[in-house]
Amino acid sequence: MAMSKPNAGSSNLDQTDYDLMASLLRQNDDYVLFTKVEYDRLGGGYGVPLTPPTQSRDTHLLPQVPKISTFSGDESPQRGETTYEGWRYEVRCLASDSTLSEELILQAIRKSLRGIARQTLIPLGLRATLSEILRKLDTFLGNVASDEVVLQQFYSATQKEGESVTAYGCRLEALLQLAINSGHINSAARDDMLRSKFCAVTN
Repeated sequence: MAMSKPNAGSSNLDQTDYDLMASLLRQNDDYVLFTKVEYDRLGGGYGVPLTPPTQSRDTHLLPQVPKISTFSGDESPQRGETTYEGWRYEVRCLASDSTLSEELILQAIRKSLRGIARQTLIPLGLRATLSEILRKLDTFLGNVASDEVVLQQFYSATQKEGESVTAYGCRLEALLQLAINSGHINSAARDDMLRSKFCAVTN
C-alpha cells in the first residue's frame, strides 16, 4: 500500500497524523507500506509481486563442510574423542572422495582438532596444505615405532582374556595398517598375514 500526502486544503490531517497512520499500518501484516520513492521505483505498484520469487532449481547450494570426529592428542582426552588412528582414517576417507575439495577437508580438520593437536598446526600458518598438516601431525602424534617394531608387535600379539575375535582382528589390522602407511608392506600382503595369524591362533 502506498500513501502520498494530499494537496493542501484537501485534508485536515497534518504530518503527525500521517506518521501515526504509517506506524499503525506497519504493525499490521496485511499491509505493505512504501515510501513515495519506493512506490515510483515499482512502476506505480501495478503488476509487481510483493512476495519474493521461489528459489530457482538451477541455484547451487554452498557445499557443506564434512564432519570429522574430535581429536585433541591430550593425555587425558575428553569423552567422545577418537584416537589419532581413528581420526587419521576419517581424513584418509575424505581425501579419497573426489567430490570434496581440499579446502573443505582442511576446514573439517580445523573444526575437529582441539588441544595439543590444534596447537601443533599453528606454526604452519594459514596456507598449510593437507599434506603438510598430516605430515606434521604424523610426526608429533602418530605412532613413532619403526616398521620392524610394528611387525614384531603384530607377530607377538595374542588374544587377550575376554577379548572377542572381532576386537582382536581389528587390533591386528591396525598394527598392519601402520606398516602399510609407511610403505613397508602392501595391502595385498596384509590379508595373507592376517589369515596366517588367525590360522596359527586356531591351530
